[in-house]
Amino acid sequence: GTVGARVTWTVLHSDCVEAMIAMEPASVDAIVTDPPYELGFMGKGWDKAGVSFDPATWAAVCRVLKPGGRIFLLDLIDHNDPGRLVALIYKLSNMA
Repeated sequence: GTVGARVTWTVLHSDCVEAMIAMEPASVDAIVTDPPYELGFMGKGWDKAGVSFDPATWAAVCRVLKPGGRIFLLDLIDHNDPGRLVALIYKLSNMA
């Protein structure tokens, strides 16, 4: 970027898929997310909502992310299936 250029950013607090559906394609520079690990942590409903492994979630991410955009993803490492979310996102982002 240009030195001294004004940088703006927006934080959205809403249902992620609904928000991304409303966005223009290739309109987001970066996505920072810590999706639920889908373990039902302490019996909490938000941690077993199904959003983390729903291909529609990550298809929406890939649709709104600009070419060269970045995803900063916090993911639980499952020793039985390491990188499962990364693999799903990679597959969706490389579909023709």
